[in-house]
Amino acid sequence: MAQRPQDPIEEELDEIQDIFGVNREVAEEIRLNFDQPPKGWFAHQLSIWGFFIIMVGGFGVGWRWIWPYFERLQDTHAAEQATQIGAILVGNDFGFGMLAWLFGWIFSAGAVLALVYLVLPLNKRFSRVHDAMMSSDSQPFGAGALNAVAEHASSVTSSDEFARRWLLEYIRRVLRIASLPIAVGVVLIWAELTSGDYITEEEVVIDRFIPFTENKILPWSTAELVELGCNQTDDGASLVYKVVFPTRSVRISSADPVKGTDYLASLEAIDERLRASNAEFVRWEWLKRDPLNPKCLRSFYGEYEPGGKARIDRLLRVGQL
Repeated sequence: MAQRPQDPIEEELDEIQDIFGVNREVAEEIRLNFDQPPKGWFAHQLSIWGFFIIMVGGFGVGWRWIWPYFERLQDTHAAEQATQIGAILVGNDFGFGMLAWLFGWIFSAGAVLALVYLVLPLNKRFSRVHDAMMSSDSQPFGAGALNAVAEHASSVTSSDEFARRWLLEYIRRVLRIASLPIAVGVVLIWAELTSGDYITEEEVVIDRFIPFTENKILPWSTAELVELGCNQTDDGASLVYKVVFPTRSVRISSADPVKGTDYLASLEAIDERLRASNAEFVRWEWLKRDPLNPKCLRSFYGEYEPGGKARIDRLLRVGQL
């Protein structure tokens, strides 16, 4: 005797029980939530565009407020250190920590979106669960969270409880991954805020964020080589005054003048000290760049008029190397 075909609804309930690991009663609730109008269209669109809106919005907040805030902290610390050390130029970098935070935020944006789903109506939350179930390849965190919740879903008493468990598990998994770049960013930002090259007329003081270590001192008298040039790129012109010591090199022309000091005058003061040392002065070389780009030279000639040309030419040994 031929078997009667199984009721499609019963087949769907069997599939839900198999996937979600819930009892029959909860499976019926889940089926109803899947089938309720607008059949997840709003939640599906939110899952696509909501992530990008949150992510880009976070980028905007970071660029507009967080980055400038940390730069102000760095400038304040650098000014205090420069005053204590007697520096005339300060070189520091900022951005690597924020770059790490950027990657952390990309993951965290998914967790924020999941929090949004927690306050949506139940059928919208299940639309998100359905998206994760149907897109396991493109949404590994969602599918992984679904499998993890399903393993212990026998005690779930309602579809609402299942949806909340899934969203919370999804948030936990995403934040676990995001915590690594965020933690790295914290360390890097702290290091950037508390580190710097403090350049005085006598030496370079290298202050690094390394516990239980002293600042490294590089007197100008120990310099071995000085590379000189004027580099022109699409971003603008920059002087090249790079001092090579036995253990490292310092491009002092990339440093910023301390408040109340003049950039070119500071370079000239250091140059006088290096003239008295045993350092060899050579022309800077980088790929096929013109080491004394005329456009670069003209920009600095004009910036330090009157007398700018003579001062720049003397500093860079134009016509001598």
